[in-house]
Amino acid sequence: MSMSRLGTVSVAAALCFAGWQISASAGESTEELALGGITIAKPADAQIAFESADIVINPSSVTAKYKIINQGPAPANVTLGFAMPDLDFSDPDASFAIPGSDPVNFVGLSTKIDGKPGGFAFTQSAQLNGKDITASLRQNKLALVPVGTFQNQLAALAPELRDKLAETGVIMQAGNDAQGNALYFPAWSVRTTSGKRITLAPGQSAGVEISYRTSVGMSLDTPLRNPLRGERNLAAQVQLRRTDYCIDDAFYTGLDKIAALGEANTGKLRERRMVFVLQGRNPTGPIKDFRLVVDKGRPDRVVSFCLENLKKISPTAFEMRAADFAPAHDLKVIMIGRN
Repeated sequence: MSMSRLGTVSVAAALCFAGWQISASAGESTEELALGGITIAKPADAQIAFESADIVINPSSVTAKYKIINQGPAPANVTLGFAMPDLDFSDPDASFAIPGSDPVNFVGLSTKIDGKPGGFAFTQSAQLNGKDITASLRQNKLALVPVGTFQNQLAALAPELRDKLAETGVIMQAGNDAQGNALYFPAWSVRTTSGKRITLAPGQSAGVEISYRTSVGMSLDTPLRNPLRGERNLAAQVQLRRTDYCIDDAFYTGLDKIAALGEANTGKLRERRMVFVLQGRNPTGPIKDFRLVVDKGRPDRVVSFCLENLKKISPTAFEMRAADFAPAHDLKVIMIGRN
């Protein structure tokens, strides 16, 4: 069962990638990052169960609260983790929707365990052609995830060092600035992990809470507009969205009410997308008491996603509750509106 409704959400319009501000200009699109909840690594004989999960997703933030319990007869050493997505910067045309400005904690992750700071530690490494170049980048004072001031960091390098990085393929030229100076983009990929090891006594439970800034992919138009969705060359994109987001006729009816007629996007519609990774994040078994809320933030956008047994709990929010929940797929959300 899908849910399509007229609704809206506000999103920060500017994203930073490799030192350039990504703003709303024609033809631009940013790619949403697949983010989710906590992961648990445990010994094979440990009996750790999810008693509950309460997840709230909106275009500004994600908050997920969990209760886990050791049901086994012995103490269990478990590692709580948060899966940060791998980032491959080697394609200059790929623009990731990186929501934070910290090059290490680039989603603004905050954690609590039983109400106290969670103390999740971060590790990060950079790879280029199968070689670890982390030390080299740090030696040259370059952030591994190039957000915010990457061009300034490059400009601070001695010209011979910058030339060497270009010659070895660590950075590649991507046009020039207004003064004619060469601009470069990184050619490496980055892996980031975050986690905390805890011990649970037999019968002991722990409340784990995480929150972070939502990665929202955005396009300045959508192939779902009428009459674009009827064009043959856009058929594959339209079908992909229908499948990924369970789009139905009610969604199109709502979209047509807010979209201007004609080929041009004179109504200035924007398509926004979010992904929450559900599948594979509960290796300890089904979640006994599961609640998930998707809040679109404003009532003047259309929204669609694939969840069953939904209840509208506010003009902008939809709730799903389930017992012994074992997700079969990740949650993908599409929202379209003028704002």
